[in-house]
Amino acid sequence: MVSTPWNETLLGLVFAFDRTNQILVLQVPSKRDELEFRVVNIASGFVVSVQTTPSPQTRAAKFPPFDLNKARDREREAVAKSQAAALKIGKGVTAEAQQLFNAIVHIYPQTRWEGIDIIVMGEVSVRGPDYIADNVSSIKPNGESKLLRIVGSIVEQHALKRRSKGIK
Repeated sequence: MVSTPWNETLLGLVFAFDRTNQILVLQVPSKRDELEFRVVNIASGFVVSVQTTPSPQTRAAKFPPFDLNKARDREREAVAKSQAAALKIGKGVTAEAQQLFNAIVHIYPQTRWEGIDIIVMGEVSVRGPDYIADNVSSIKPNGESKLLRIVGSIVEQHALKRRSKGIK
């Protein structure tokens, strides 16, 4: 039994105790047919007392089967997501340039950095380091497109917001 300053009492089996970090893991009764654990930091000052009573019916917890392939898949997905997020962070660009990029990528997810330039869907370039409407151009030879006008508008709106806040 663990008592806290808020008159909370935790009852359960001691599953693990880390003497170095003063961490107690209790296996507590669950309303479902699953194992439930509470991790308690005894050193935090949020534990008033710990009382133990030996139990003759103590049984080891049975963990559900562990699917290593699912764990590896989750890890691969997390790494891929993390790498994709890292590609959306410009290297050597200003905070304002990153904000503009974030505004564009919110509308066009196929936006990427190419050095200090922003490339939208492989068709439109916003050249840095100024990132002004005059620096928005088509990468494709056919020139004018709806995407070019929209990106130019986003860049201009971003510049207007910056000017209204007194940022050059």
